Amino acid sequence: MKSMVVGGGPAEFQAVLASMIENGVFDKWRVVCETHNRLLGGWPKGVDATLAMLAARVKSGVVDPAVLKAFKERLAGEEKTLEKASEEAVEAGATGFQSDEHGIYLRAIQLKAGLREVGITLGFCSSYGWRDKLNHGLTIRGDSSRGGVFDRIYLYRREPDGEERLTNLKEPDGEERLVAHVVTRQGPRSTIKFHEAVEPGTLFSFEVWRAAGPCAKDLPFKDLCMMLELLQENGLGCSRSQQFGKIKILTIEQIAEGALPFSGAGGKPPKAKKAADK
Repeated sequence: MKSMVVGGGPAEFQAVLASMIENGVFDKWRVVCETHNRLLGGWPKGVDATLAMLAARVKSGVVDPAVLKAFKERLAGEEKTLEKASEEAVEAGATGFQSDEHGIYLRAIQLKAGLREVGITLGFCSSYGWRDKLNHGLTIRGDSSRGGVFDRIYLYRREPDGEERLTNLKEPDGEERLVAHVVTRQGPRSTIKFHEAVEPGTLFSFEVWRAAGPCAKDLPFKDLCMMLELLQENGLGCSRSQQFGKIKILTIEQIAEGALPFSGAGGKPPKAKKAADK
């Protein structure tokens, strides 16, 4: 009876496998940032705002109509009717931050979308296969050193009280009111939009995971640094076109080095060798 042995033999395969289990297949960095000016939350607040957001995404084909239908049915089944809930909801132009028992947070998808946007601006997308490498080979995670949930990036602040402490923000610092010009069925009109805001000096940290192997060639560390540098000025959150949401990167620290899954060139598996069992 014959079996297949990878690479130079069982010992080499077991060594590679052990390294993968210990280190994973990702190169990992921890990035610590600080808000440079006011950061505005972009999550719709209130029933009307959520319905409007879902309806717009259904119309554009991003969201399945069943999602909007299920949301309306859930509201209708609650104690308050949809009409009553709408009357008590915050004005449709209001946006803010999502929150849980740990505090308010940004979503990892916001950072991923921001990096994709600046990568395209810098022209990296002209490289063949770059989008696939970015979409599938690059992951943004919450900071594990702060007990973060994998897709939630909590906002926190220094609290000097004899001994410096880092405390998660439980609620926004205030709100920003902006005038918006919109075109409705009745014609052009102006409206006031309300955005929850956090002040400059607010901290947040996240992890960048890049798959080892070919991804490291198409997404080298220097390119990631360039993307992060432009992201500082491009900003995060709502109303970036009005210069809100600029950030400052304080530190970038490598926390793990991924193990190549195979020792073959370009990360491809070496040709298997036949060996007879003893």
